[in-house]
Parts: sequence; structure tokens; C-alpha cells
Amino acid sequence: MNTKLNSIEINPAFEDLFTFKNKEDKIEHDAQMISYRILSELEKICDQKNISKKALADMVGTSKSYITQLFNGTKSINTSIMAKFEHALDARFEVSFNLNTESASVPAGRSNFPSIDLNDLIQPQKFKILEKRPDRKKKTSLIKNKMEY
Repeated sequence: MNTKLNSIEINPAFEDLFTFKNKEDKIEHDAQMISYRILSELEKICDQKNISKKALADMVGTSKSYITQLFNGTKSINTSIMAKFEHALDARFEVSFNLNTESASVPAGRSNFPSIDLNDLIQPQKFKILEKRPDRKKKTSLIKNKMEY
């Protein structure tokens, strides 16, 4: 028996495709989707610059196999390799963080949350390293410069 959804029939074999057994499976799936979105943007830049996966691997100092594993989803992308991609391609990842309007609960007194672009909150030279403090061994203290938002 097929399920009808707004006059679209869904084959029963596909009904459970995005049904997860537990929260951990859902989070793992969501993490993989985030990786795919990042890699999709990376692939666009590589296509624009006519850079092969082998050339990309050479540029960031890793193997073509690792790059292939990233794009196939068998390895997870991390911020370290993302930084290497930025430097190698002379590009920058833009980060935005938006609430899902369908699932977000809105606190009383607020009708909407604005989307937050985390890059707007990040400014160069927000922290500077000071001399080692005499009262602490092997620890470097950080002082936060005046931040304006």
C-alpha cells in the first residue's frame, strides 16, 4: 500500500528513509548533511578555479584518497582541513546559523529571532597574547579587546 502525501504517492520502501531509530542516528545524519553542504560549496570553488581533487589534495598537503573520502562521506570534514582549504584556495567559508522556524519555539514576547551571521561577530585582533603572568607558571593570559557589535 502506498502512502499519499498531497497527492504524491510514496513507495513504502522509501517511507522509512528519513525515519531514525534514535536521536543519535538523527544527529549523525544531520552532521553528514552539514558536511555535504560545506563540501558542495568547496566543489563550486574548485570548479570555478578548475582544480581537480588531486590538485586540491596537493594544495592542502593531504592525499587524494582523503579528499575522495571527504566527498564520499566516509570521512568527516573538520575545521582544520577547512582552514587549509581556505588558505589553499584563497577563499573564505561564510558561516550563518538560522533557527528552523518550523521547529523552534518562540519565547513569550518575541515574535521572531533574526538570523545570526557568525562572521559578523568575529573580528580580527579581538584577543592579544600578553606576557606570561608571574603568578602562573606556563600559562599565557589573554585579554579581550573592547568588542563592539
